[in-house]
Amino acid sequence: MRTILLVEDDPTTSARVACELEEEGFRVCGAAGDREAFALMERESISLVVVDPAVGGMSGLDLMRRIIERSPRIPIVIYSSDPELRENFGCWAADHFVLKWGDPEGLRGAIREALLSRAA
Repeated sequence: MRTILLVEDDPTTSARVACELEEEGFRVCGAAGDREAFALMERESISLVVVDPAVGGMSGLDLMRRIIERSPRIPIVIYSSDPELRENFGCWAADHFVLKWGDPEGLRGAIREALLSRAA
């Protein structure tokens, strides 16, 4: 079973996304901020990170940079309510961008595609 690290500081959004991903057969570890995310990365075998770049702690760009430094093979999906980030998500070194309030299949599809592309 693949484990997804969900970095989201809104508890309602985190619970909804975790439930959707668990229904797809993923194990989900939730973190409300950067420190909790890095602690989980030390303890768990993470297959992919879904991150809201607006979480508390360090900036989203710094958070993703540190994730890549620690584990360069882990795919990252930005999950944001800010549609303007879509234009530049590649410069954040993320594999995909998904708008939070879009179709739930968008996130699941981005996760599947990111896992497949990194496996190749």
